[in-house]
Amino acid sequence: MQAAAGAARQQNTNGSINGVVLRVGSGQPVSGARVTLSRQGSGPLGPAPTAGVTDAKGMFAFPALDEGAYSIRVESDGYVPQNHGQRFTEGPGTPIRLTAGQEVRDVAISLTPAGNISGRIRDTFDQPVVNIPVRLLRYSYNVAGQRTYESAGSVQTNDRGEYRIYWVTPGRYFLMAGRPSSGGDALLAMIAQTIGDGANGNEVPVYPGYAFYPGVTDISSARAIEIQPGLDLAAIDLTLTSKPRAFRIRGRVVDSRTGQPPPKVNITLSIRTPGLDALNQGFNGGPVNHYDSATGAIEIRDLLPGDYLVTAMVQDHWVAAGGGDEPLRSGESAGTAVAVVSDSDVDGIVVTVAPAASIPGRVDGQLPASMTFDRLSVQLVSANSPAPMPYMKFKPDSAPKPDGTFQLTGIAAGEYLVRVLSRAGGGNALINPLGGGETIYIKEARFEGVDILNAPLHFPGSVSGTLDIVIGVSGGQVSGVVADGRSQPVPVIQVVLVPDRARDRTELYRVRTTDENGRFTFAGIAPGDYKIFSWEGIEPYAYFDPDLLARSDTRGRAVHVTESSQETIEVKIIPAGGAQ
Repeated sequence: MQAAAGAARQQNTNGSINGVVLRVGSGQPVSGARVTLSRQGSGPLGPAPTAGVTDAKGMFAFPALDEGAYSIRVESDGYVPQNHGQRFTEGPGTPIRLTAGQEVRDVAISLTPAGNISGRIRDTFDQPVVNIPVRLLRYSYNVAGQRTYESAGSVQTNDRGEYRIYWVTPGRYFLMAGRPSSGGDALLAMIAQTIGDGANGNEVPVYPGYAFYPGVTDISSARAIEIQPGLDLAAIDLTLTSKPRAFRIRGRVVDSRTGQPPPKVNITLSIRTPGLDALNQGFNGGPVNHYDSATGAIEIRDLLPGDYLVTAMVQDHWVAAGGGDEPLRSGESAGTAVAVVSDSDVDGIVVTVAPAASIPGRVDGQLPASMTFDRLSVQLVSANSPAPMPYMKFKPDSAPKPDGTFQLTGIAAGEYLVRVLSRAGGGNALINPLGGGETIYIKEARFEGVDILNAPLHFPGSVSGTLDIVIGVSGGQVSGVVADGRSQPVPVIQVVLVPDRARDRTELYRVRTTDENGRFTFAGIAPGDYKIFSWEGIEPYAYFDPDLLARSDTRGRAVHVTESSQETIEVKIIPAGGAQ
C-alpha cells in the first residue's frame, strides 16, 4: 500500500522510505497500524506530518519525499506506541536522513502488545460489589524526585462485581478496589456511583471501603502484579469488608501565641501517600468535622485506616486559603499533625497553629557578569511533600535587593528545602545554565548557623538568626559518548548525571539525550563527585529510584568536576534488565 497516498508532492522529488511493523516476540506483521512520518524543519512546527496505515503484511511506504531528516511514529490499538529507534519510555526516535533520490528500504519497527487484567470484587458474604472503582496504580517518581503512585487505568465493576482493565502497558502495578476516603464524602461517593452506571435506580448503594491486592489496606504491604506483553491476567480477585470498621481522630488545636484554643478554625484532612491523596476528597466542615472553640477539641469521625495529615488554618478574615507552598497571608496561622489510623481510634493529637513568620537573609558570592542579585529568587519548598514543580513560581517578596539582602515572608513552621532561582531573560528557572556554559550553584546555605544545604531547614515558627546563602559560578563540563557492548555509539538515549553522595539533592541531577552520533555534553555543573549512567528502556524519572541506583552503581562512570574542569569520557549503556 501507499501510506503517504494523497499527500502533497513537489516536482523532482523521488526519495522514499518503506518498511514493516512487527509484533514484539512473535515477529508477526501488524496490519492497520497508523504510521506517521514527520519531517524535521527549521520552523517551530515544521512541515505537516504525513500519515497512513500498514497493509495486511504490515508494510508501509512513503514515496516522493524531499531530501531531509524524517522521524516515524507507529500506533495501533492494543499496542504501546513506538518511535523508530526509540530507546527509553516516551523517548524520541532516531531520525532517518534522506538524501535526494535515496530509497530507504526495510525499516523495521516493533510494537509491544499491551496486556489485560480482570477479576471479581466480592464482599464478605461472597456477593458481588457493584459500581465500585477499581484502579491500577503504578509506582513511579515525578520531576521533583518524589515517589508517588500514578493511576494507569480505572473502571467500575459491573452487576456481577467483575472488572476488566485492558490494553495496559506491560509493567509492575498495584491493584486497588474502592476509594481511600470516608467520613463526610462517603454519601457523595455513593450518590456518584449511582449516576449513569446502568443500574437504573434499582440499587441499594453501599460503601464497602477499599483494599489493595491481595486484600490489605496499606499499599506498602500490597503485592505487585506483573502485567506481561500480550497476555490476559485473569482471576485477580479481591474481597472487601461489607461494613468496614471506621475510626476517629480526636485532639485539640492550640494557638502558639496564647496557649488557648483559637475562636475559629478550618480543619482539613488529607492522605499522606503521594498519588493516593488525589483520590481522597478531604474534609472541610460538615458533621464529621467537629471543633469546640471553648476547649479547642477536634473530632473527625468515620475514618478508614490510613496515614493522614490534619491541618488547621486560622484566618482573621474567613477566606479560602492558598495551597501547596504558597506563603501564609497576613492574619493567617496554620499548623499540622500526623495521625496514623490502623485498628483503633487516634486520641490526643495536638495541632499547634502559629502565625506567619518572616525569615531575613542574604545572598553573597560570585555571579556571572550578566547577572545581579536582584535577578535571583530565594524560595523554601516543603521537604515533606514538594510540589511537582514548586520552583516555577516567582514570588517578589523573595527577590533579593541589589546588595543581596532578602526577606522571606508568610513562612509557617515546618521543614523546608532551600532553592535559588534565576530570572535570566525574563523567565524563571531553577539554577539553569546561563550564557557561556556557566551556571550558578549554591556553595553554602546556613540558617542560624546550621548547614541546610545537605539537610532540611527546621523552622520552628520563630526566628533568632538569618538565612545565609553563598553562590558560586561553575564552568565545569563533562562531554562524551555513550557506547554499547560492541563499543558502537548509541544515538538518542538518555544520559543522567547523578551526585555520588548527596543523592537526595535532586536539583543536582542533570539529564541529556545523546545526538545521532551518541554524543552528549553537560555544561555548568556544580563542583563535586558524580556518576554518569545511561539505561536502556528506563521509565521517566526512574533515575531517582535509590534501588535502581544501588543496583546500577558499579555500572556508572565516576567523574570529578571542579569549577573549570573539562572532562571527556565514554559511558557504557546499561541494557534493559541489566541493572541487576
